[in-house]
Amino acid sequence: MSHRGAGILLPIFSLPSRWAIGDFGESARNFVDWLAQAGQSYWQILPLTPTEVGLGNSPYSSISTFACSPLLISLDDLANERFLEGKDLSPPISHSQLSVNYEQAQEGKLPLLKKAFYSFLRQKGSDPLLYFLEEQEMWLKDFALFVTLRRLHNNLSWNCWPEPFRFRSPQALKKIWNEYEEEIFLTIFIQFIAYSQMNGLKNYCQKHNICLIGDLPIYVSYDSADVWSHPEFFQLDSQLKPEFIAGVPPDYFSSTGQRWGNPLYKWVLLKEDNFQWWMKRISYALNFFHILRIDHFRGLIAYWSIPSHEKTAVHGHWEQGEGESFLSCLKKNFPSMPFVAENLGIITPDVTAMMKKYELPGMLVLLFAFDSSMPQNPYILHNHRPKNIVYTGTHDNNTARGWFEEEALLEEKKRLITYTGQEVTSFNVASVFIRMALMSVASVAIIPMQDILNLGSSSRINTPSLSKGNWEWRVPNIAFTEQLSSSLFLLSQTYGRT
Repeated sequence: MSHRGAGILLPIFSLPSRWAIGDFGESARNFVDWLAQAGQSYWQILPLTPTEVGLGNSPYSSISTFACSPLLISLDDLANERFLEGKDLSPPISHSQLSVNYEQAQEGKLPLLKKAFYSFLRQKGSDPLLYFLEEQEMWLKDFALFVTLRRLHNNLSWNCWPEPFRFRSPQALKKIWNEYEEEIFLTIFIQFIAYSQMNGLKNYCQKHNICLIGDLPIYVSYDSADVWSHPEFFQLDSQLKPEFIAGVPPDYFSSTGQRWGNPLYKWVLLKEDNFQWWMKRISYALNFFHILRIDHFRGLIAYWSIPSHEKTAVHGHWEQGEGESFLSCLKKNFPSMPFVAENLGIITPDVTAMMKKYELPGMLVLLFAFDSSMPQNPYILHNHRPKNIVYTGTHDNNTARGWFEEEALLEEKKRLITYTGQEVTSFNVASVFIRMALMSVASVAIIPMQDILNLGSSSRINTPSLSKGNWEWRVPNIAFTEQLSSSLFLLSQTYGRT
C-alpha cells in the first residue's frame, strides 16, 4: 500500500439490487465504475460467508470460513449465462430498497439456484463441478456433507448429531454421500457459481484499478464445517465440546469483558505442519481479494482464554499464541504480505512490535480520537503514521453523524471544534471527519459510505450490543450521482489521493 489513495467501506449485501439483498452482479460492477470516476483506489467489504437468521445474520458467525453465502449470487448474471430464463426474474421480490431482508432473499433465491443447477447440468454436465470439487477438496467436500447433514438433523448443532456423524465415521459419511449425492452437488454448484462471480468481480476491480480489501475473522464458529471436519485443531474435550473459548477481558467499556464463544485453536498442533490449514484458508480468500484485513490480530500474539462453563469473560486468562512462527510462515507463503492488522482496542507493545517487524499496516479510527487523552491519542490526526489505514469509523461504529448526535460527550464535541478550528454541527460533521481522514499522512483513507452520504445512526451496519437489526442497511441506488463522484474526486485530488 505504498500508493497514497482513498476508498469506500461498503458491504456487498448493502448494494442496491432488484432483489432483497445486494449481490456480486451488475450493481457491484456499477459501484466499481462509480469508484473509479470518483478517483477512489480501494473498496473494502465484510466477510462473504453464509449467514443465519437465528444468529442475527452476522457474517462473523458462519457455518464455514471458506464458503460464500448463496444469497450474494447474482441471479441476473445466471440468466445472462442462460442458466435461468428472463421470466424467472420477473417480477422481482417485493421488498424495501433501504434494508436487507434475509428471509425474503432465501425464499426468492434458493429455489432459483436449484433451477439453475439443473440447467447447468443439462448444458455443461458435471465435469466442471467435479473439477472444482477436486481443486477445493481441502474444504468443499466436508462443507457440502455438513450442509446436508445439518438439514437432515433439523439444523441442530453438529455436536447433537448421532455419534457416527458427530465423530465422522467414514462408512456413515460415505452412505450419506451416496444417498444424497444430488443435494450435495447442489451445494457444490452454489459454491462454484459464488466463486466464479466473486472472482470475476475481483478481476473487474483490477481492470478499473480498484484494490479490493476483504475481511478474515480470526476465529470460526463452533457449529461450523471447519470445527466438525477438523476437531483436532481446536481445544475440545473427548466429547468434542469446547473446553476453552474466545473473548476479551473486562475493560473500560465492559466490566465483564466479552465472551464470544468461539473455540480456541491448538496453536502448537497447527504449528507442526506449518499452519497449512491457515495458509490454505488465506490462499482461498485471496482468490476474491487483493488485501485481507486480519480481524482481532492481537489474538495471534496472545489470546484471552475463558473456561467454556463460565458465563462471562471475567475468569479468563491470557495465553501466548504462535504469532512469530505464524507470521514467519505467512511471509514465506505470501511474500508481498497483502494484509492489514485490525489493531483496535488495548494493544500491548509485543503486538505493535510484531506489526512493525512484518511491516503490517494497522487501523486508525478518527471517531476514537477525541477523548480526554486527545493530544497523545494514537488516533488523532497529528499522531498518525504512514503505512497505516485511517477510517472515519468502521462497520462496528456509529456513523460520524450518529456519533455526534447521540454518543459524543459535550467535552468531545468541544475538543473536535477546537481541533478543527470551525463550528461543527450534525450537518457538516461527516464532511469534517472525511477531510481529516483524507489529509492524514496515513497511506490509505477508507470512508464508510454512510459518512459519504452524511447519514445518521439508523444507517449504521452493526451495533455490537444488539443481537437483532444488524447487517441490514442498504444504500439507495440514487445515491451514486455524478455530482457526488465529482466532489469526492476533487476532495481526494486535493489531498493527493487520486
